[in-house]
Amino acid sequence: MTDTAGKPDLDETDTDEKPELDDAGTPDSPATDSPSADSPSADSPPAERRWLRPVLWAVAATLIVVLAGLSLFFWIEHRSSEQVNDARPTVLAAARTGATAILTYHADTAQADVDATQRLLTGGFADEYRSLARTDVLPAARDRGLSSSVNVSGVSLISIEKDDAEALVFVTQQVASQQPNDKPTTTATAVRVGLVRQEDGRWLIEAFKPI
Repeated sequence: MTDTAGKPDLDETDTDEKPELDDAGTPDSPATDSPSADSPSADSPPAERRWLRPVLWAVAATLIVVLAGLSLFFWIEHRSSEQVNDARPTVLAAARTGATAILTYHADTAQADVDATQRLLTGGFADEYRSLARTDVLPAARDRGLSSSVNVSGVSLISIEKDDAEALVFVTQQVASQQPNDKPTTTATAVRVGLVRQEDGRWLIEAFKPI
């Protein structure tokens, strides 16, 4: 009789499972879940970045428009300032010439003097001067032989804009008569002169106020 007490039972199997080998002889690794189509990939930007991008473009476009508008504004202001500076000599000359014409007339040529002066005036003052010439200047020149001459000692600019300006004219006026008993009179005064620019570029007097 064969003694089987010390021999292992060949029918018993090892309860420990051995890893299955693949064709290459390496153990198979546990299956891992592959990323689904719905999960965000590393290459796609997050949702916050996707909505932020059009906002940044809108802000950049707005800044460009604002900067362009400011550049245009400052260019126009600079150009307007240059035009005003260029007009200064013209305004001062118009104020001097106009003040001299308004206060100057001669007994023999009073009507022609008034007509020439009228072309340097505009607005309400043109009507005022026309009325004054008709009621005072022309009768005095005709009946009493009055003549008026003016010396302008200085002109200063009070203010100037694109289409209007004010100047201060310092004058000395002398009025003489052909009457033997009338003595010449001399008056020194300053006159505030308002001017407006016409479409043809001329500056005409619209206000004339002795101070």
